[in-house]
Amino acid sequence: MANHLKALLKKNWILWKRNLCCSCCELLLPTFLIFALIGLRSAVDKTQLDDISYVNQGILNGGPTILYPKLINPMSSDQKLKLF
Repeated sequence: MANHLKALLKKNWILWKRNLCCSCCELLLPTFLIFALIGLRSAVDKTQLDDISYVNQGILNGGPTILYPKLINPMSSDQKLKLF
C-alpha cells in the first residue's frame, strides 16, 4: 500500500511541475478571490435592521401560527383598478 501511495504522489508531483503555470493559478486565484471578497465585505456599510417576528404570540392559545406581512390591500367590490 505504501508503494502505491508513493507512486501516486510522485505522479502528481510530476504533473504539477509539468503544468507549473496552471498549478500556480490553482493556488493563487482562489487566494486572490478570498482577499477580494474580504475587502468588499469590509468596504460595505453594515446597517442594523429592526427585528420583525412573524410568529404570533397566540401560538399557545391555538391561534394562527404565522403572521404574514401585508403586502397588497385586497380590492373591495366598489373599487376600480386604475392602470394609468
